[in-house]
Amino acid sequence: MTWVARAADISTALADVPGAAGEPVQVSRGTLSWQISIPADGSLPSGGAFPTLIQWPDGALPGLGMPDLGCRLERLSIKHPDGAALAASLKPFFADDRVVILSGAEVELRAAIMTPFGPRELG
Repeated sequence: MTWVARAADISTALADVPGAAGEPVQVSRGTLSWQISIPADGSLPSGGAFPTLIQWPDGALPGLGMPDLGCRLERLSIKHPDGAALAASLKPFFADDRVVILSGAEVELRAAIMTPFGPRELG
């Protein structure tokens, strides 16, 4: 399991990250085209705690054309053995108060989502 974070400039964001977060790769599906970070070995950076980075072309956010189903991310909790280092690696290019980085023995991701049917948690 992992998560995805949008980067305004994926090359700059990856240059600021020490380690094996990957290189930007151009991909497409149907009429959509974007860049996404993929490590050379195909692994999930930091066991999935560090996000896969994505850069959409200007004005091409596909979510804007989707119907609003009334679901909202309330909180994404990410545990990592070195939570402080993970948080520091995200700081240059990512900030969202709903994303909380914690220290824990193993990598764990938990998403709290408010739905039209009440709160739900994925993890």
